[in-house]
Amino acid sequence: AGQAGAVRELIQALRAGTKALGTPAGAAEGERAGAAADALSALVFAHKGNHGEAVRRGGPSLLLALSSAPGVARGRALAALGALLEDYCASSTGACPFVAIHYQARGLEPDRRGHSDVNAPLLVDASAQRLAMIPQGVVDAVAEAVRQGVSDSCPPSSDPFANSGGVALGAAIAIRALALSHVLHKPLVEAGVIPHLVNLRDSKCEVERHW
Repeated sequence: AGQAGAVRELIQALRAGTKALGTPAGAAEGERAGAAADALSALVFAHKGNHGEAVRRGGPSLLLALSSAPGVARGRALAALGALLEDYCASSTGACPFVAIHYQARGLEPDRRGHSDVNAPLLVDASAQRLAMIPQGVVDAVAEAVRQGVSDSCPPSSDPFANSGGVALGAAIAIRALALSHVLHKPLVEAGVIPHLVNLRDSKCEVERHW
């Protein structure tokens, strides 16, 4: 079942974190907001009702604002933003096992050719949320974040955002979700994200290569 109350509390923590940016309380509130972003990612994946509640309460915009937060909260916010901009299917993993490229610009239906669970129905279509983030500057935000590069020392797999490399990793997660909409491919490429994604792929850290 959905957990609207829990989502509401996490959104409140995100809002407090954004309000505290640039203030003396910013570091502490940012740390709490980062933990809230982590928890929100898990709830969004667990139930489509949680996704809808988080979107309704402005979660994507709050997470985008937090993507400029100091410390590890930044990577956590970007990863959670990716979770809210991702499509979800009724497959064995919750992921959509098709080539989920949305052809809004061409007026065509999404291309659902794929692999296993090819007929898994689409539970959450976040294409509207992805497009809504364009005028808010999401492409520039993720492009700047992914330039932070790989970690100097590998984070534990249990907490991949535990050090500075988590910023680029969180950005990669958000980029992967944004790229589900065909109209965002060209702006992402023009923003220069591909070489930095390749660096993550070639990272010495397994948790960074995974994404």
